[in-house]
Amino acid sequence: MSGKIYQDQFTLLEQISCPVALVDENLTLHFANNAFEQRIGELPILGDLETILANPEAVMRSLQAASQISGLLPLRIESLRGSEALLGLISRVTFAGRPMFLIQGSQTDSNRYYKINREMEFVAHALSRERRIAQEHENTCHAIEAFIDVLVHDIRSPLATVVQGLGLLPDEVAAENREYSRVLMHEIKLSSERLVDFVDSLYAHSQVHRAKLVLESIDLSILLANLQVDLRSLLTECGGELTGPSLLPVVKADRQLLRQLLQNLLQNSVKFRHTERALKIQIGCDRLNDSHLELFVKDNGQGFDPSRLKNLFNPYVRTGQSNNDGLGIGLATCKSIADKHGWAIRAEGDPGKGATFRVKIPSWC
Repeated sequence: MSGKIYQDQFTLLEQISCPVALVDENLTLHFANNAFEQRIGELPILGDLETILANPEAVMRSLQAASQISGLLPLRIESLRGSEALLGLISRVTFAGRPMFLIQGSQTDSNRYYKINREMEFVAHALSRERRIAQEHENTCHAIEAFIDVLVHDIRSPLATVVQGLGLLPDEVAAENREYSRVLMHEIKLSSERLVDFVDSLYAHSQVHRAKLVLESIDLSILLANLQVDLRSLLTECGGELTGPSLLPVVKADRQLLRQLLQNLLQNSVKFRHTERALKIQIGCDRLNDSHLELFVKDNGQGFDPSRLKNLFNPYVRTGQSNNDGLGIGLATCKSIADKHGWAIRAEGDPGKGATFRVKIPSWC
């Protein structure tokens, strides 16, 4: 990729009407466009620009001065082969990871400095944009490759259990092994539910970006009560407890999306609960100032290492420590919902002690 970028850079420099060249601190020529060669004369084969200069000492002094500043300095090059002196500017740059000097020749009109600066600004902008696009493309490719690897694992694993169980089930039924048949059916059911939940999570994440935001006043106390009812069976099954104050503020939000955000955070607490103690989840709200409040979901689960914060809301990265933890689709969806509202979401984790997720929301009451 880098070789193509440098080639494209040279192509852009070649199209500039003003003389342009790249030299190092020894006056070794690394690039010169046609306009530069036309003004200087035939260039040396080995790139030693000093051999064709009538004023090499003056040019070297300009290089040394340019190495001490970050701006542009005037430059005069007198060639033994050219018909007239080349007037222009010199500046210190980094090219291909090396310190270089960019010589920008000028036309002989009175506006020469302005013209060359405009052209070089255009080139710099174009090259910067091209490098940024190339880097973004490379990062996206790596992310998609990682996403596909995990996606295949998360779909293949439950499917393998289902296929294997269905393959064994007829023999066990024929042998009237009812107990083992029940175990197989239970495993098939759990794996199928895992697969359905995973596909539902992917679908929900994709729908957030398409959803039209419908803002309304939502009483968080009522929303919490509804969530307690909806998640009662899940919490009972894992021995968990969800608590919160009886009085919570009213916020302006999309009802369905806010409900999905909180539900995802609660399900995340259940998924990463600690195996050696009963799960306790607390929903609350802190008023930060007159204009903002912070809604939080706090648990006493596994927690997480702070080093994982960078990728915690990344849908292409696993949410847990092992290969069985799957993609962070749920938390990524929470981030998308928060972004859609213009909110901010952050997380705090203490390994082995629990996690807290906080959503900063404008207060309306």
